[in-house]
Amino acid sequence: MIHGPCGDSRKSSPCMEKGKCTKNFPKPFAQETSIDKSGFVIYRRRDDGSKFVEKCAMKLDNRNVVPHNLSLLRKYKAHINVEWCCKTSAIKYLFKYITKGVDKATIAIENSKKESKKISGDKSEKQPINEINEYLDCRFLSACEAAWRLFGFPVHYNEPAVIKLTIHLPGQHRLMFDGKTDLRTILSTEDIERTMFTAWMEANVLYEEARSLTFVEFPTSPAAGELYYLRILVNILRGPTSFKDIYSVGGVTYEKFQQACYARGLLDDDKEWHDALDEPSQWASGSQMRKLFVTILLYCQVADPLSLWKHVWKHLAEDILYKKEKEQTFTALNLNEAQLQQYTLMEVEKLLKQNDKSLADFAGMPLPDKTILRDINNTVLRQELNFDKDKEKKEHDRMFDLLNVDQENVYVAVLESVEKKLGKLFFVYGPGGTGKTFMYKTIIAKLRSIGKVVIPVASAGIAALLLPGGRTAHSRFKIPLSVGEETICDIKGGLC
Repeated sequence: MIHGPCGDSRKSSPCMEKGKCTKNFPKPFAQETSIDKSGFVIYRRRDDGSKFVEKCAMKLDNRNVVPHNLSLLRKYKAHINVEWCCKTSAIKYLFKYITKGVDKATIAIENSKKESKKISGDKSEKQPINEINEYLDCRFLSACEAAWRLFGFPVHYNEPAVIKLTIHLPGQHRLMFDGKTDLRTILSTEDIERTMFTAWMEANVLYEEARSLTFVEFPTSPAAGELYYLRILVNILRGPTSFKDIYSVGGVTYEKFQQACYARGLLDDDKEWHDALDEPSQWASGSQMRKLFVTILLYCQVADPLSLWKHVWKHLAEDILYKKEKEQTFTALNLNEAQLQQYTLMEVEKLLKQNDKSLADFAGMPLPDKTILRDINNTVLRQELNFDKDKEKKEHDRMFDLLNVDQENVYVAVLESVEKKLGKLFFVYGPGGTGKTFMYKTIIAKLRSIGKVVIPVASAGIAALLLPGGRTAHSRFKIPLSVGEETICDIKGGLC
C-alpha cells in the first residue's frame, strides 16, 4: 500500500496543505522499529535504494509505504491502514468515528447543453434556483448495506452488554408512544408511571437485600441542575423507597435535591466538580474536556480553581501535542510537562476570552507565559482572522452562483462600499425564507477570502447561530439587559 506521490514533486495532491503532506509522508528511513517518547511507533523502513515502485512517473520507496496487513488486504480487497494501538485515547477516537453517521451525497443529472445563464442586452439573467433542493439532506445507501439490512443481519453489538441507568425528577419521566394512538388509551395504560428508576425504589420495598445496593454508574451532566444533584444522592443512598426518602436527611425533608446534598455534606468542597470532570475524562476528547472545564469555571461555584486545575489538567492537555505538531508541521515535536501546561492554559484562556473572561479572574489559577499571552491579547481580531482563505473562496464561489438578482444587487452594493471605503449602512428587508441569511453568508465568505475582518452580529440568538462566527449584540457589545438613561456598554479597551 503506497501513499503518494505528494510533496514538492506533486503539490496538487489531495493530501497537501500549506505545501506539506497532512499525513507526514514521506516518512524517514529507520533501521529498526522503535517507540518515541509520546508512545507512538516509528516503523522500520529500510533504505535500500534499489527497490522502488513507479507511480505517475515518480519513484516511491519504503518511505511512502502505508502500514498495512497483507491478510486483510487480500481478504477485503481494499485499502486498509493498520497501526499499532498505543494509547487508550484511541478508544475515544474509535467511538467518535463510528458515531459520525452514514455517508451522504446529493446527485443531480442535468442536460450539459443547458445554459446556466441567458444573456439579454447588458444584463445576465440567471436560471431559477430550487433552494429547497439545495438544502436536501440525503443519505447514500449502498447495495451491500441495503441487502444486509433487508436480511436483518446485526449492524452492531456490545460486549460486554451495557445498560444505561436513566434517572428523572418526580413526575417528569419520558413517555414514548405511537402518534396514531388515542391519548386516552395511552394514559390508561397499566404501569405508565413505572420506570427503571422507580422500579429500583420498588425493589427496595420488596427485597431487603436490594437495600444494600446503589443506583450507580450512569452519565449525567452538571448542567442538568437538579437532575445532577439527584445523581449525586442516588450514588451514595442505599434502600430509599420513594422520592421523599431521597429528599430527606436526618428526619428533615428538603424541597430540592441540591439542599439535600448540602445537608449530607456532599457539596462542602469542590468534589462535585472533580467528579464532573473525572467521569467524561474516560470518553471525552481533550477539546471537549477544556470546554467543560471552562463552563464549570464560568457558571459554577468553584471554591478552589487551582486545585481543580491540578487535578484535571492532564486530561485537558490530551490533544495539545497533536495540535502543536499540526500547527508547526513537525511530527517529532517533544513537549515537557511545563510546556504542555503552558499551551493548555493558553487554550483555556482562548475559551475564556470568547466569554470576555480571563484566567486572571479566577483566584489562584496560573497564567500562561507572557510571550504566549501576546498572541491572544487582541481576541476579536485573532478570532476573525483565523479563517482558511482558500476554503472561504470556494464556499463563496459556490454560493455566489446561487444568488438571485435582488441578492446580487445587495451583494454588489455592499462590496463596493467596502472596497471604496464608503462606510455605508444598509438595511435589507424581506420576509422569512427569502434568502437574506444566505446572502449575508455569501458576503461574509467573500470578505474573509480576501483577508477582511468581518464581525457578524444579530439581535437574537437564533439569528446569530445561522451566521458563521455570529454573536448576539448583547454578547458582542456588552449591552446590559436592563437599560436606563445612564447605561453604557461594558466594552473594555484592547478587545477590538
